[in-house]
Amino acid sequence: MATHPYLIIQHSDDHGHTWSAEIWRQLVGMDKNYLNRVRLFRQGAPMDRIYRLTFSDPASFTVISANAKIEFGI
Repeated sequence: MATHPYLIIQHSDDHGHTWSAEIWRQLVGMDKNYLNRVRLFRQGAPMDRIYRLTFSDPASFTVISANAKIEFGI
C-alpha cells in the first residue's frame, strides 16, 4: 500500500531563532504529476515572517513557486 508524502511547514517571526509548531499537509497525487498546491489560511500579521519547509520522504523536493495573497481588514 502506497502512502502519500507530507509537506511540513513551520514559521519564525524572530529570524529563525525559534520555530512554530509543525503544520502537516498531505501531498496527494505525487505519483501522477508534480503539481501540488498547499494552502494556509489565518497565519497572522507579522512583518518579517520566514517559512521552513520539510519533505517527509527521503527524496528530492523542489519548490517551483510560492505566492502570498495578503488582505487587510477585519
